[in-house]
Amino acid sequence: MKRKVLYFRASTTKQGADGLGIEAQRRMCSKFLQGDESEIIGEYIEIESGAKNDRPKLEEALALCARKNAELVVAKLDRLSRSPYFINMLLESNIDFIAVDAPDMFSSGDKMKIQMLAMLAGYERDMISARVTSAQAVMKSHIEKNGYHKTKKGEKLTKLGSRDWQSVQAKGYEKVSANAMSHAKRIYPVIERCRQLGITSMRAIAVELTDRKIETPSRQAKIDKRKPVFGAPSWHPQQVKAIIDRIEN
Repeated sequence: MKRKVLYFRASTTKQGADGLGIEAQRRMCSKFLQGDESEIIGEYIEIESGAKNDRPKLEEALALCARKNAELVVAKLDRLSRSPYFINMLLESNIDFIAVDAPDMFSSGDKMKIQMLAMLAGYERDMISARVTSAQAVMKSHIEKNGYHKTKKGEKLTKLGSRDWQSVQAKGYEKVSANAMSHAKRIYPVIERCRQLGITSMRAIAVELTDRKIETPSRQAKIDKRKPVFGAPSWHPQQVKAIIDRIEN
């Protein structure tokens, strides 16, 4: 009997709290799985932007899939991620997953289709970011001209950003550490698969990661910040050891 793990994601706390989005995703998956004899061994709900790659609930779901040889089920591809990099990483991990809105696309021979859809999702993510940036620019111009920006709720904002900079800075340091751990958790299953195939030395694993064009931690940090990277990723044994040490120690 095939095992399945369900994953649902909402972009905002409000959506997660009132069930908007989550319940629709659950209904889509339930309808799709009607008559299916698979065993549902887990269900995970995440409240996080699809542009972000550090998602603990998704990582838990993927870890369960890896342990139990289960298939990950999502309602739509963009609920899984809007990051082409993340989708490629998932493909490389060899964890089976299916999007209910396009179930026929998820077979071993359709990776190109999945990557194209992920690129479109990434484009939509960038458009959302551009709209937010534009709105912030308008708010800033209002503050500079009038001394405040009046929101739709009538609140007057005299500046943008947080009022507690030290707290924001501390959270920034925590975020950097969390991002490093998140990236390590995404790379580690690929390293484990290399080990299972008999590729055990740090140098040999580094060569394999390079051949698979998997992003290194430093390049991925730039990608997450939407900074340009050039050329192909090149792994070194020390980087492989750092990933293993971060996860296993």
